Amino acid sequence: MCIRDSVLGGEIRRGDGDVIEAAILFCDMRDSTLLEEKLGRDDYINLLNRFFDKLDDIITRHEGEVLKFIGDAVLAIFPSGSYKTHACQNALNSARAIVREFCGGDAEHGGSGIDCAIGIAYGEVTYGNIGSRGRLDFTVIGPAVNTTARILGMSGPVGQDIVISSKVALPVKDQRPDLVSLGQYRLRGVTERQELFTLD
Repeated sequence: MCIRDSVLGGEIRRGDGDVIEAAILFCDMRDSTLLEEKLGRDDYINLLNRFFDKLDDIITRHEGEVLKFIGDAVLAIFPSGSYKTHACQNALNSARAIVREFCGGDAEHGGSGIDCAIGIAYGEVTYGNIGSRGRLDFTVIGPAVNTTARILGMSGPVGQDIVISSKVALPVKDQRPDLVSLGQYRLRGVTERQELFTLD
């Protein structure tokens, strides 16, 4: 049984949570405000629903779990259990599949009309129901989640659709000739400089 099933079954209540290690993926739709203005509200919502459906399919197919939709962004995790390398590979394969699906040109020329950015990191997270008495949020929290968000924010400055932490890249680097180092960067709110990678 996955942890989400435990939460939905009532085994994890507010304040309860499991501490797990996982690869964490944030995917954010780029220029969504301009896209909504161009399409109009109804068509934009339909497009957003298709975007979320496809991401959910891709992530589930690679043994990940979509935890939440945040505006036009998606938060997903790939729990590692005792197989960190496998979780990292699944996250990377999901990212490549998402970019192939959506970053192939504008809608007028056969593309989806969607562009997106992806950040991937790895670490220990607390996974469960968190919130007020009247409103629970099923999510993950911890420094690794914050680091993933910062890495996602680097996609613009480094000019890449996919940006990956060294904790994801290094365990699988010998098996992934498509991994390319982007150099060392200082992330806001993160003490140590981070080597970031992308997929060639």
